[in-house]
Amino acid sequence: MGLLLVIAIASISYDKAHTTKSYALIYFISAIDSYFAWALSAVFAIVGAIHRLPALLADSFMSKADNRADSLSMIIEY
Repeated sequence: MGLLLVIAIASISYDKAHTTKSYALIYFISAIDSYFAWALSAVFAIVGAIHRLPALLADSFMSKADNRADSLSMIIEY
């Protein structure tokens, strides 16, 4: 998306008569660029959370199983 911003800046030199329109184009593309970066980071965060979810669930189930085994061994000892 940064490439679009460079293209918009370069268009100012070709569009001397409509400078306001060129600046509006730069602001518009930079806004799109920032929203795109925000959305992309949100997607990566969601994918990362989904990717870690099975490991977190497995750790949770293993810790519950360990706790049950410990409590069972304590009951058997008594």
